Amino acid sequence: MKKAKLLILFVFVILLSGCKGEYNLELKKDMSIKENVVLYVDNVGDTYNKTIKLFEENNIDNSKYKINKNDEYVIVHYNNDYDSIEDYILNSIFYSRLLSGEEYNKDNKSISYKTFINLKLDDNGTSSNLNNSFYITKLKINLTIPFLIKENNADKINGNTLTWNLSEKDSYKTINFSFNYLKNNNLYIIIIMLCIFIIGVPTSIIIYNYLKQNRL
Repeated sequence: MKKAKLLILFVFVILLSGCKGEYNLELKKDMSIKENVVLYVDNVGDTYNKTIKLFEENNIDNSKYKINKNDEYVIVHYNNDYDSIEDYILNSIFYSRLLSGEEYNKDNKSISYKTFINLKLDDNGTSSNLNNSFYITKLKINLTIPFLIKENNADKINGNTLTWNLSEKDSYKTINFSFNYLKNNNLYIIIIMLCIFIIGVPTSIIIYNYLKQNRL
């Protein structure tokens, strides 16, 4: 309930001003997730104090967020960690507001994921679907995956980081990707066998020659 209340209040603050942000997700090799959110909310009226108050009143761990301001923006930094992808989907307060209709499939080697994001506003400047959208004029989503990425529809790829860029014109956008989280064990077997061959053959020859000489 506290998470839901926080989101309602936070959305209300954003709707009164406007916001742009960056949403960073890093998947670790142990399948845990690090979440980082940076929001730039227009610094109008009492937005700064309202933002601080809603975090405090909802008993959000103050080690997870930081709020600053300058003449132009109230800047919110939020960080959280999750034990697994499933933990993130169930418990991230931002995931439930930004994304919807996920298709998550996992087998013994790979994971595929598809979801939808909606930043569309109605005519009076309020969100037409507060369950999965709010007044964000620009949003960059960065997802870093330490595994072999098979498919994706990212706007930009930099190494193992996929980036999707969204703005007000993106009333509806699909995000999808898939990756292999288990490496090909056959490659390791081949490498090990080569090492045994490279080291073992010369060693065997040396031992054979030594024994032959000693017999003589």
